[in-house]
Amino acid sequence: MWTGTSRSTASVAGDGSSSSQYKTSERSKEALIRSLNRFNSSMLIDAKFVESDLTLGGYFMYIYISEQNERLVIPSMLSGLTWIRCGHCSSNCEDQHQSLYDPKFSYTYTNIMFDSKECKILQRIEPEQLGECRYQDYHSGNNLLSSGVLATETFSLKSLDTRDESFSHIVFGCDEVHQGDFKDGVQGVVGLGQGPLSLVSQVGKKWPFEVHSKIKFGSNLTLNKQNKEYKVEFQPSPPNIRYHLNLEAISVNDEKIEIVNKEHDMIVDIQTSLTSLPSNIYNEFIAKVKSYFGNVRSIEHPEHGTCFLKNQVNNLESPKVVLYFFDSSGSHGDFPVNPSIMFEESTVGLMCSTIIRNDEISILGSRAQVDVEMIFDLSAHSLTFAAVDCLKDET
Repeated sequence: MWTGTSRSTASVAGDGSSSSQYKTSERSKEALIRSLNRFNSSMLIDAKFVESDLTLGGYFMYIYISEQNERLVIPSMLSGLTWIRCGHCSSNCEDQHQSLYDPKFSYTYTNIMFDSKECKILQRIEPEQLGECRYQDYHSGNNLLSSGVLATETFSLKSLDTRDESFSHIVFGCDEVHQGDFKDGVQGVVGLGQGPLSLVSQVGKKWPFEVHSKIKFGSNLTLNKQNKEYKVEFQPSPPNIRYHLNLEAISVNDEKIEIVNKEHDMIVDIQTSLTSLPSNIYNEFIAKVKSYFGNVRSIEHPEHGTCFLKNQVNNLESPKVVLYFFDSSGSHGDFPVNPSIMFEESTVGLMCSTIIRNDEISILGSRAQVDVEMIFDLSAHSLTFAAVDCLKDET
């Protein structure tokens, strides 16, 4: 189980299945946010859960592997496998950290054999070599791929104000060849997706998330319950690594847009900043937004989608937007989008919507998660969430 709350923004290039326009938009926003918000993150522990601080700019976390130095890694909800760079970089080498993890110097590293149950879980396996389990082109989302050897190792989570915690025999990928833009010394991916090989499955089964706050892993996690709490089911694993929700409607200032058959697939991701909708839903949504603003001029920007002139909307309140989720058990969840993040100045003089058009994939991005605390429970296949006032929470 894991949990967290969104208080601010993050931006990372979109999932590989997204359109080129979507990825271009994400990269432009990433550059702006990264220039304003750089960060550190640390791992915190208590007796009930593992906790990781998160901050602005694109989410990262530190882990320790074996007794070697800390590793800066990307937590990914789109990955069911944790993998650490063990080999030489395949691209962008000038931007990558040179002090790689070397299993030859670890007393706790153990190869996983080809005929093991763990090896059979991976869908892409090379022919057997020396009895070891080799995997190829494992997709971790956000254009990250890894090929290497499956193994077990001891992972440690460090804390300044609580005790350190070590977890032995954690299954992970010892990456030998990877693809992806690994900058800022990033050396791997922590899998937060569903499936038995993700870190959350091996450590806690339940996790909450809060943008610019903490990731916690454990079994005894609850929300702050400042407001009404909702629980909806996501599609279980297998076959799903990602967290798929069913979107039944969306409203703009209480004017509801009903989705055909009350059924539309949407995944949740913390590394994608913008929320995306297909054209048939987006067109109705943006029409209601334009109607709300009245005579304000709108512009269709080739990279940033629907935008408004800043000098015309800067003093206007943003509309109240709610996403309505529904599951097969009959449970409903009203997911509020904080009005303060509905628009951003993506280019000079233009305020652009943070909900964009994408006909290939629908994503509930991190901006829409601002001021919403969430708990992902892998055992119950459920997402529990409630609106919170994170600024008030910190005082």
